[in-house]
Amino acid sequence: MKYSNDTHLPSAIRITGARTNNLKNVDIEVPLWRLVLLTGLSGSGKSSLAMGVMYGEGSRRYLDALSAYTRRRIGQVARPDVDRIEFLPSALALHQRPPVPGRRSTVGTTLPTSSP
Repeated sequence: MKYSNDTHLPSAIRITGARTNNLKNVDIEVPLWRLVLLTGLSGSGKSSLAMGVMYGEGSRRYLDALSAYTRRRIGQVARPDVDRIEFLPSALALHQRPPVPGRRSTVGTTLPTSSP
């Protein structure tokens, strides 16, 4: 794992052996300290990676840090089917909602257009 130049902080989240929904033993490094977009064909596992693996594990780690009393009041998140996840922050902000309604909305349909 390489570290960022300025500090001794990790430069990427490392996921090894992700097997959730459409993911079949996927290994990936997701850069930290940068805006990251996941793109790909329908059914390629983008949501499974972002929401099922990264958000699910980040939420689980966050809840594990809370008191037992608080954890009892909040439903536990299932552990994703992965071999290993390294350098994942326990608080991870993800947003998944197309700004334009519709099943076929794409980045091209959501970009604002400028009039001449």
